[in-house]
Amino acid sequence: MAKLTKLTISGYRSISNPIVLDFPDGVPLVLIGENNAGKSNIVRALDLILGEMWPGSREPEDHEFWERKKASSRIEIVAEISGLNPDKYGNAITGFRWVYDAAVAEQQEFRATSSDGPKYASNEMRETCICVVIGADRKLSYQLSYTTKWTLLSKLMRKFHAHLIKDEARVKRLKDSFENIKTMFGEVAEFAGFQGELKKQFADMFVGMSYGLHVDFSAYDPSNYFHSLRMHPEEAGVVRTFEELGTGQEQLLALAFAHAYAKAFYGGIVLVIEEPEAHLHPLAQEWLRDESVKWLGMVSRLCSRAIARLSWTSSVCKD
Repeated sequence: MAKLTKLTISGYRSISNPIVLDFPDGVPLVLIGENNAGKSNIVRALDLILGEMWPGSREPEDHEFWERKKASSRIEIVAEISGLNPDKYGNAITGFRWVYDAAVAEQQEFRATSSDGPKYASNEMRETCICVVIGADRKLSYQLSYTTKWTLLSKLMRKFHAHLIKDEARVKRLKDSFENIKTMFGEVAEFAGFQGELKKQFADMFVGMSYGLHVDFSAYDPSNYFHSLRMHPEEAGVVRTFEELGTGQEQLLALAFAHAYAKAFYGGIVLVIEEPEAHLHPLAQEWLRDESVKWLGMVSRLCSRAIARLSWTSSVCKD
């Protein structure tokens, strides 16, 4: 399985000179420290190069350049990844590199990296180690809605639908079956009468008008059914409302949903959780802080090189 081993960032947002993050094998990397230290910028950089949106089409905004100096700035983000498959020419791929050089006619480049220099990067390559970011706002009712196309449910629906329609024969079987179902709907006298009366009323009242109302069952069409996909909380087999959930339950369910989504559609994932302590009781936040400090102290004693200062978001760190 492909695994992220190193991330190098320079010229991006609050990061001027290159910083390097080494990702340990088999354990999480935790960024700890005060607010406005740059944690979120590291997350954004990781999402930019390995997230679900294609980096090559990304046009950075002014505030994404160091000190907003777009005219003379250069952003570079490099992700080193172990376990990537060779490309179709047999070249060993070691990761990905995204560069935006505003000083050179706004030159942008996204390439796969290898010992033989830059190579063509494909979606198939990136999907073997995709980054899924779970933001600090993990309100489950929002993530399991169609409020925007970026909610977890919206992304899940599009993935399901795309995989469904790949098989044209299956789609045809579904549509043929649904035509029989619609015929049965028409056997309901009240429904058939309503449809007929609706057409008659529009014809009588709006002569020459090209618009009307049409009864549409496409949401129930099996070939289109994922567009009406809904998710609900459940406890011991009983469907619950979102209002019945506690804040901690909401956040944990959102994390579980995001992880299942990523594992179902991608070969490997980098799961990024902003403010993982947000749902914890203050005492649990203090425990997490203390354990993180102990772990960092142990590592710093074992390692000869300095550990980059990490950042933390909880106010308990000020105590």
